[in-house]
Amino acid sequence: MPRDGVRSCCQIPQKILQEYEGWQLCKNGEKVEGKWQYDDQDLEYLSMILTLYDVCFSSDR
Repeated sequence: MPRDGVRSCCQIPQKILQEYEGWQLCKNGEKVEGKWQYDDQDLEYLSMILTLYDVCFSSDR
């Protein structure tokens, strides 16, 4: 699923997706036309990251 699909379907903010890509955690995903394609494992990780942000963790921690 491309980034726009993840944003609209899963309600994941653009900032979180950019940080996730910056941390190079999209190891199982593929780039199509220069854009990441997120797989199920990526969506699980992103869900966990959102939960951590919701309980006031930051990327510094």
